[in-house]
Amino acid sequence: MQDAEKHWASFMLTPEKPKRNDLVPFEVLGEIFSYISCDGPLHLRHVLLVCRLWYHSVVNHPKLWCNIAVDEIFLRRFHHRSMLGRGSRFLGLCISRSGDLPLHLVVSGRHVSLNSLVRLSHVSNVLRLLARRHTPSGEYAMSHLESIHWRVCEDDEEISLFRAYFPAQLPRLRVLSIRALFLEHRIYDIGVPFPQCPKLQEVYLVDHFEERPYFTEEIFARVRLLDYTGPYGRGWTLYDVVCIGRFAALHTLVLRDVGMANGVLLRLPGLETLNVTQVELARLQVLRTIGPVPSIIFCHLEVPALQTLQFQSNIFKYDSLATFGAPSMVQNVQNLYLSLTGWQGRQGEQATLIEELLSACVMLERVYASVFIYERLPTHSLPANAALLLDPDFM
Repeated sequence: MQDAEKHWASFMLTPEKPKRNDLVPFEVLGEIFSYISCDGPLHLRHVLLVCRLWYHSVVNHPKLWCNIAVDEIFLRRFHHRSMLGRGSRFLGLCISRSGDLPLHLVVSGRHVSLNSLVRLSHVSNVLRLLARRHTPSGEYAMSHLESIHWRVCEDDEEISLFRAYFPAQLPRLRVLSIRALFLEHRIYDIGVPFPQCPKLQEVYLVDHFEERPYFTEEIFARVRLLDYTGPYGRGWTLYDVVCIGRFAALHTLVLRDVGMANGVLLRLPGLETLNVTQVELARLQVLRTIGPVPSIIFCHLEVPALQTLQFQSNIFKYDSLATFGAPSMVQNVQNLYLSLTGWQGRQGEQATLIEELLSACVMLERVYASVFIYERLPTHSLPANAALLLDPDFM
């Protein structure tokens, strides 16, 4: 009996072993969960139910709540009109738990099978919350937006939301991505809806047409990086030349074509009225092409300070070598990237294009090639002082 009592007493005095979850520091848990929430806090909903430590780690790390996303996952979760209130409360929690950190707004869900009124209501709710909620510092949450990624679905209605909720200025916005903005047949009599962005540095324009009535010259005046994707299925037009010319302070220009049109320029009605002249980008140092960009785009560019030029194949193995030619812009190029994954046409023609390009780059110092080009490019075709290196993206 005494032995049993001693055993029980020793058991009661022995400290309880820490739970496995408690062994991970609070800060480390927050860092781990940030990889789960990179596409939006909605991915964290299951983590909240694991244990008390994980719950507090998620709730008390503001950086986990900074991505305010009305995307495919959100719309599938709150897909019915009866769920509008729940969706709005969740978005409000994201804004309040983000504290004073920069916010990132994502609006997409174009291909989700959903009532368009439900989607538009969710978009309206998130903009209303951003416009009316205060951060701990007393500012409106809208002023904390650092990036906006917007895939337009209903042009008329969503443009009206710009007017209704966006302020005159977004003081912290640095990244703007607009996708599928088609406004060619719409004329509005109510000024420019999009606010001024004094710190805007990066712009991504994807599959759009004629944005001039909605974005002033001042918005793009300080942008250093433009990633421009030609409209898929419609082809490039002279409007694209005009649009690129509005970014006078560019340091980096990325031109993408995701199709198989092999550099086709369409001539739509009304294009003949455009006064398209040479576009001078005096500060541009990096030009990157992905897919078959039309030759007329390159012919209208003047880039005297260009130092780095890159050709990259798209998913269909098309590139811009045939449409680029060897314009005068390459005379000062020091770094050439040939990130090609296959021959666009016959091998002999492609090899000739590369040799002509190399001979035109008289200041060339380094050629970064994909494995496909690295194994096939003869070293005697390189300029005297140029080194052939493997493209870091293929290593």
